[in-house]
Amino acid sequence: MKFKKYITAFAALLLSLSALSASAAATDSTDKVWQDHIQAWVDRDLDAIAAHYDEDSLMIVNNMKFKGPAKIRGVFDYLFKRFDNGSNAIDPAIVDDRTIYIVWNFTPAEENAPIYGTDTFLVEEGMIRVQTIASELYKKPTLMLLGGVEQK
Repeated sequence: MKFKKYITAFAALLLSLSALSASAAATDSTDKVWQDHIQAWVDRDLDAIAAHYDEDSLMIVNNMKFKGPAKIRGVFDYLFKRFDNGSNAIDPAIVDDRTIYIVWNFTPAEENAPIYGTDTFLVEEGMIRVQTIASELYKKPTLMLLGGVEQK
């Protein structure tokens, strides 16, 4: 009877360690995606950015949806042009398991006040499955011109 208890306890410990190992592996993979993504952002490399998304990937910007790499690539094309006209500071990313969270402050060249924003990413199997962006920087008419679909 005692032996059975020990086996059960040992099996539970192995499962816990396995889960921790999987979580650590997911965080490592997520961190790699983040490092590649932010380098592509710095380089203004649309191809490298688009490589992080697949047909099922979803970007939500201020309640406007963009689905798939082609639509998301169009958003980044706009973002690169917008962010090239000012200065941007990104706080250190929080990377945990499959999630990345960043806070940034962009000061447009024509203004003195920074505009605050956040991005959240959900990463699975080395791809960004969902990215959300919230900021007053992005206006609905521009997002609609970029092909955004309004949530109804």
